[in-house]
Amino acid sequence: MKQLLNSIEKLKKSEVRNIIDKRISEFKRIGEKPINEIFKELSFCILCANFNAERAIRIQEEIGDGFLTLSKSQLTKKLKEIGHRYPSTRAKYILDARKLKDSLKGAIESSKDETNLRDWLAENVTGIGYKEASLPGNEKVLVIINGKVEPIRIDHLYREYGSGRLIDRRLETYSFNPKTLKLETAPITRVLKHEYNKDLYEIQLEWGRKVSVSGDHSVFTVDDGWIVPVKVRTLKIGDYLAVPRRLPLLDNVENELNLVKEFIQRGILRRIYLKSRGYCEFLRENYKNEIARKNQYVQHFRGIIPLKVVARLPQTAYNNCILKKFSVKISLRASPSTIGSVINLNRGFFWMLGLLIAEAAICRNPIEVTLGIEEKRRFTKLNELLSSDLGLKVNKYYPQNRKVYISKVNNLLFFCLVRDVLGIKGYSDTKMVPRLVFSTSFPNIVSFLQGYWEGDGWKRSKSYFSIQTSSSHLAEDLLLLLLMVGVSARVCKKRSRGFKAGIGNCIDYSGIIQPIQLENETPFNKREVIPNIGNMIHEIVRKMRIRTRIGGRHTDLYQKVMRWKHVGHPSRITLKEFLSEIHEYGNCKQVERLDMIVNSDLSFAKIRRIKRVPYRGNGLYDLEVAQKGKNFQNFIGGVGGVCLHNSHFIRNIGHRDCAIIDFHILDILARCGLIEKPKTLTKKKYLEIENVLRRIAARSRLNLGELDLYLWYMETGKVLK
Repeated sequence: MKQLLNSIEKLKKSEVRNIIDKRISEFKRIGEKPINEIFKELSFCILCANFNAERAIRIQEEIGDGFLTLSKSQLTKKLKEIGHRYPSTRAKYILDARKLKDSLKGAIESSKDETNLRDWLAENVTGIGYKEASLPGNEKVLVIINGKVEPIRIDHLYREYGSGRLIDRRLETYSFNPKTLKLETAPITRVLKHEYNKDLYEIQLEWGRKVSVSGDHSVFTVDDGWIVPVKVRTLKIGDYLAVPRRLPLLDNVENELNLVKEFIQRGILRRIYLKSRGYCEFLRENYKNEIARKNQYVQHFRGIIPLKVVARLPQTAYNNCILKKFSVKISLRASPSTIGSVINLNRGFFWMLGLLIAEAAICRNPIEVTLGIEEKRRFTKLNELLSSDLGLKVNKYYPQNRKVYISKVNNLLFFCLVRDVLGIKGYSDTKMVPRLVFSTSFPNIVSFLQGYWEGDGWKRSKSYFSIQTSSSHLAEDLLLLLLMVGVSARVCKKRSRGFKAGIGNCIDYSGIIQPIQLENETPFNKREVIPNIGNMIHEIVRKMRIRTRIGGRHTDLYQKVMRWKHVGHPSRITLKEFLSEIHEYGNCKQVERLDMIVNSDLSFAKIRRIKRVPYRGNGLYDLEVAQKGKNFQNFIGGVGGVCLHNSHFIRNIGHRDCAIIDFHILDILARCGLIEKPKTLTKKKYLEIENVLRRIAARSRLNLGELDLYLWYMETGKVLK
């Protein structure tokens, strides 16, 4: 603290003191002005949320009394012209706050305690708050840990993050870039937890996507050509929300699986040995001190070594190159059954994984795969892959009374690979997609889907792809996997007949019969629409002076535009045709924005059902995606993927004895060792940090408002509101 106090004292003796005193005097004069002036300052605070403060100041100066008089459409247009990030949403918030103008005056006059006044603002004014609440703990979010994609429950992610186990790992998520509307990987700056005692909203979208969030959280929609956040509590049935249309594949793809490394990391060491005379000689020459001890493996060299001995060596002793060079096999003691130490992650391997998930019950060793009598080709292919790629002995059976083919692998190491390393376990209602599949290449993902389809899929028509599973977790994973290959599929509950009778999860998509066709082309969803864009298209026609009449009759193009404006929403394919038709008329900003939306990585799904439900859990969770250079402030969560908004801090309301705690303030306090940068910023934690600032302010002979501006200047070199 001493170093921080010295820095503040130096600033107090510099020219900065005069600038801050002048700014504090301005705040005081605003508080003494009529309620209209105070309301304009409140409008500035609303504009600042998730936006640049300097640009918000310029907007406030330019609009002025317009905050008091303009209609929503006029204010939206003005904010759009000036360049605000969320013109329509902020205009709505300001008009909602305008209804509370008289109440605001009464609250200011009756509240002598600034904290009470701040609480009133956070409770009543949309866009002002301590922290937005977010997702319940059982909702999944899509994260990337050390370059590996993983759908994970957000409460599990929070526990991992809070325990410090993710400190040395690169933590990212998929997030759309607001400037390009393309999905990119962006660093997660924090995982948060909030106190929450209100109801949740269950949102059910078309195509089976759904998510549960708090009413204070924001999702994204289209408003006159702009992607804008909107509060969940303001949504209604029929509104459209932004969802991912495709997910970008990662660049660094692993082509091999080091089974020795995987077993060591998971502690699978008991009774497991490595077999290779050349490898044992290599270890004795290079790691003599680490393995030299009087036992049978040193005294009577037999070309085998326990895995628990190798586990004590550095990873260079069992990297892929060394293991392949000496053709190392893994086996159990005194067992002839082996498995390769390095497995090639090729298309055949992933096809086999898909078929195993569809047809095998992974509960105990041996593993059996049962195929119908008409599936002889798949039976032969599976046996060849198990024998040639993995080096396994496969027992084949043809029971005449059952009319099936059975492949049985009695190998405990293969069972450990499937169950413990790949995470395929249980019966059909408990399986999930192995996390390895999410981080592989496009051809491998297609091969995995093809293998699963050959096991649990069917042809519904000449151009209809469909698969079914009784596991809801597997259905969610398959939806995300299909997004990675550019397919936005539909999931629904459906009753099946026959041997697997019951209600299951059916995933289907129109345009392909089987996944292997995705290698040649990605089919379009012809019914995919882009909503609330008719006004912008009409403005394009008017601004570019596109001919609307020929021979006294409206052109077909103009009739379509008017229909989009007043009746329905255009499809993505239709808008692409529209852009090609107007290409000869030139270009403008609206055309560029329309082209960006049409070719974006986002789709828009209609709300089928929205339901308010009580919540009795222990707080809600959120992700923060706010790193400099990739301050995208959104992430993907829920079933099938829904674009969710980031959280934000309370903004300046101009009172002198309240701290405005943002990232700059937290960074300074953490660097000085006064606080640990919180992983969770609840209201309670916010006020605790404010008490730390009060102690600093007292020793510096400043109030909180003055200290706030000094700390801001130390971090940014500027004195703003």
